[in-house]
Amino acid sequence: MTLTQTLLLTIFGIGLLSLFLFQTLHFRRRTHLLKSSMNYTVKSYQDIKRIAKLGSYRIHLKEYNALYWSPELYEIFGVDPLTFQPSLNSVIAMMHPSDAESGSKTLLQAVKNKESYDNHYRIIRPDGSICYGHTRAEIVVDENAEPVYLLGTFQDITDLATMQQELAAVHRKLENIIEHSSDLIAVFDLDGRAIILSPSHETLLGYTLDRMRQGTLFDFIHPDDRQELLAAWQCLLQSGKERQRTFRFLDAQKRTIILEIQTVLIPPAQTGERATVLSISRDITARLNAEEAVRKADRLSAVGQMAAGIAHEIRNPLTTLRGFLELMDFASEESIQRYTTIMKSEIEHINTIVEELLMLAKPTRGDARHISIVPFLREITNLMNPQAMLERVEIYSHFPDVSPCVYGDEQHLRQVMINIMKNSLEALHDGGHITLTIREETDSNQVLISVIDNGIGIHPDDLARLGEPFYTTKSTGTGLGLAVCQQILESHNGSIHISSEVGVGTQIEIRLPRCTRVFANGEQHMPKIGPRISS
Repeated sequence: MTLTQTLLLTIFGIGLLSLFLFQTLHFRRRTHLLKSSMNYTVKSYQDIKRIAKLGSYRIHLKEYNALYWSPELYEIFGVDPLTFQPSLNSVIAMMHPSDAESGSKTLLQAVKNKESYDNHYRIIRPDGSICYGHTRAEIVVDENAEPVYLLGTFQDITDLATMQQELAAVHRKLENIIEHSSDLIAVFDLDGRAIILSPSHETLLGYTLDRMRQGTLFDFIHPDDRQELLAAWQCLLQSGKERQRTFRFLDAQKRTIILEIQTVLIPPAQTGERATVLSISRDITARLNAEEAVRKADRLSAVGQMAAGIAHEIRNPLTTLRGFLELMDFASEESIQRYTTIMKSEIEHINTIVEELLMLAKPTRGDARHISIVPFLREITNLMNPQAMLERVEIYSHFPDVSPCVYGDEQHLRQVMINIMKNSLEALHDGGHITLTIREETDSNQVLISVIDNGIGIHPDDLARLGEPFYTTKSTGTGLGLAVCQQILESHNGSIHISSEVGVGTQIEIRLPRCTRVFANGEQHMPKIGPRISS
């Protein structure tokens, strides 16, 4: 063999040895990694079983002894692995007496039919605590198809069972509430069909519950309220916001029942379910009838008070007129002229009372138009300034650059503002100031006009009675002015609020609905449009 051949064989041998060593090391490394992975998998599986409180077993069906009993089962059953001998008999002995017989029968039936075994039962641990368990197992047969082993799992479901019991208790309470509630409690699907109806529906409306389930909520409402209910239903489904509304329903005898209904949209509990609507209704028919009776009584009382006031206010000038008429039979021509002047004044006083009464009963029709508030109040201010100067009263105004707009009768609203300004001037006996402000309330879409004075103020007892016909704190006056103002503002869908403190002053707030037109610098007026305002 030559030197070259020897060298080649040597190199080839070294290469084979290196390859063998590399493969050996690679195999050992892979074996180590596989072993580590298996250990991790086994540990993870054991951790999962521990967290899930899940144990496994294998029991011989002929000897009834456990061939395998996982560590988790010892912990679940609360027994000591050193002293407890797991077997079918020992498990049955630990079963709750109420579950032992049925559990044994279920197992024997599964073994006989060679079927899967699935059962729930309770275990009484040695410390007396109760464990709710769920077991699932399969029957393992030999080559002759004879049952040999019971291979299965047992899981501690005590937490779940406790939760189910609590939910069942809540469900029973809800059923009792629905069963005995005088209110109408119902759950509807999105089409208005009843899913749950309290028996009070049958008691109040006279329909059987089966009859009501055959139709929808809209089948039993008063025909005149059906469109309103449909609109409210769509609004609820779109916005999801709960609303309380009043609707009229017809009972089985076609009598009108007025219900106050509170509804709320209940979202689906899980995917695949549909939302539902919870409705709680209350019969307010008797209450509304009682309120109407009270209102009628109040109106009769008010009529009586007003009649007494009219008689008192008109009797005085009539007495004066009668007296002067009797004197005129014996008076000189000069005296007759003086008497005539006084009589005309008294007649004008009667005419003023009658006109204010007519305005209070039914405001005269006027032309409705868009009114720019800033120039409107400037005009009122200019009109009242001469009298204010005589009374040594300063009138201040704080108006926005862009005038808000209201819709109404300008003559009637001018009457309101003049009446209020006069009242403020009369409250300032020895000088003072009146402040007018304008503010737009975007939330309520209203214009707020405030008239504030630093006059003598109004006593709380008198403040509570302001607006009553013929009630006044002035030495002269009929007490109808503020009542007329309230009537005019109500016809404009507005309101008036008075707050006062004796010795500090009075603030009067007038609110009117704001319209969409605005006026730059408060200069532009719109032509007369729209319907006439009437009572």
